[in-house]
Amino acid sequence: MFNNELFQHFHLRELGLFKSYYDIALHLSLDGIQLTKLHTFDTTPVILCNLNLLPEERYKSENILMSLIILGLKKYQNLNSFLQLLVDKLLQLEYSV
Repeated sequence: MFNNELFQHFHLRELGLFKSYYDIALHLSLDGIQLTKLHTFDTTPVILCNLNLLPEERYKSENILMSLIILGLKKYQNLNSFLQLLVDKLLQLEYSV
């Protein structure tokens, strides 16, 4: 599953996470970008990578999940308001198994 001993020790033993075969670790990455020269419109892609995959597989384009895109005339003020939608959807997936 994970190849780092410190990560395994902390997450598996101390926190008790990832005990089930079906548990998935996701790496969330986001960074705002300007799509126009006017700099009046921000776009922030929110990308998820599955850390359960082998390192040589997890960052291939077919394994990267574009979960949502935050658009706006100004930079978002409350990131949690956007990410809550993603968290809610992931919780739905967890409880649907």
